[in-house]
Amino acid sequence: MSVLEELYYGNISDDSQDYKAEGEEEQYDECTKIQCDIEEIFKNRLEDKNKYLFERYIEAKDEILSIENKRHFINGWKLCARFIFDTFSA
Repeated sequence: MSVLEELYYGNISDDSQDYKAEGEEEQYDECTKIQCDIEEIFKNRLEDKNKYLFERYIEAKDEILSIENKRHFINGWKLCARFIFDTFSA
């Protein structure tokens, strides 16, 4: 596993600072509540077979988001490294 992947998975961390953007936490909480409420409504309306399919859909979507987040995280750090390299090589 690369250093960036170790950092992404929390094996390397710096918890000394909090990087929350203003208003972002409230927006995140609101969106999470909406998503959970709607998911619960769907689960209550679906029959067992369709409920299973819906849960598999949610799991697959979560996996896709996890992969995408890791890619964005690593690409962001690579871009940062290029900025640093460019700064010191100029």
